[in-house]
Amino acid sequence: MLDRTGHFSAIFIRANLPLYASNSRVQGTTDEYRDTVNGSVAVFGTYKLDGDSIRFHIDGSTFPNWTGTDQTRYNVTVSNTKLEYTQMHPSDGGSPVVVVWQRVN
Repeated sequence: MLDRTGHFSAIFIRANLPLYASNSRVQGTTDEYRDTVNGSVAVFGTYKLDGDSIRFHIDGSTFPNWTGTDQTRYNVTVSNTKLEYTQMHPSDGGSPVVVVWQRVN
């Protein structure tokens, strides 16, 4: 979510996270917790568009190394209905990922 006042929040979750056998988020196994951490990240803070780049200032994140940092994304395209860029170096070390923020009225 990007709002008009320059604040954002985002939750990225892998589509195929496995269910916890205990059906309790506080009683997962080591493997279940690892899969959750490896398959999701949440962030919030402020953003600023500048030409074809966007700078996110991270006020908080489930990946604590990002808290208090600035993250800049380049080659941003903006239309009336979406903002899009490629995250070249995802925090999980994987391949580049296209990120699309879709306008909702």
